[in-house]
Amino acid sequence: MELKAYWAVVRRHLWIVIGLPLIVLVISLGLEALSGPAPQLYRATTKLLIDVQPLPAEPGLGFDPRESAAEAAEFLVDDFSQFVTSDAFAALVSGRLAEQGADVPAGAISASESSETRHRIVTLWLTWPDAEQAGAIAQAAGDVAQTAIDRYFARSGVVSVIGEPHVVPIAPPLREQLDLPLRVILGVLAGLGLAFFFDYVDDSVRSAEEAEALLEAPVMGEIPAKRRPPWRL
Repeated sequence: MELKAYWAVVRRHLWIVIGLPLIVLVISLGLEALSGPAPQLYRATTKLLIDVQPLPAEPGLGFDPRESAAEAAEFLVDDFSQFVTSDAFAALVSGRLAEQGADVPAGAISASESSETRHRIVTLWLTWPDAEQAGAIAQAAGDVAQTAIDRYFARSGVVSVIGEPHVVPIAPPLREQLDLPLRVILGVLAGLGLAFFFDYVDDSVRSAEEAEALLEAPVMGEIPAKRRPPWRL
């Protein structure tokens, strides 16, 4: 089938090719309007520096206390990064916020936290729907971290908060951004598929070439079709 023949099929069923993606678009926009816009989320970031005080240098100690302290800090960082995403830490943060008059359940905090370690720095992330509250939770997490390390870890360490909590809005996931365009594209493809299917099951003869191919005889003449208005395809 030549390109002109493909285009002729599309033109004959253009109402399907255009109408189906339009229906998909209208339904998708209607569902979005009913459900409302997705809530804006914010990410609060707190960086914690973990350090271990070296042992006093004594004669005959057999090792450098400073190197031992650096190695101990790296091990402590790995354990501490797990601690700051635990339910116990979330409960402490929730208690600190309650002292400030904010009621934030510990379960919501632990479900929204994640952490990353790099050398002696633990980065704590919190995803929250309110920017001001996200900053307050991150600030409380930094305060709790500085006091909880001695309570839960045998080797005494020092936690320092690096700067103030950083709160930024989170862009919608790429899947959500592409959801509507992908639906429309699938609607166009489905419309094209239906157009060619309807054309395949239609056994009417539309041109002299088709008549000659079916009858294996030359066409002697044609009766012009009734002229249709330009808005009808």
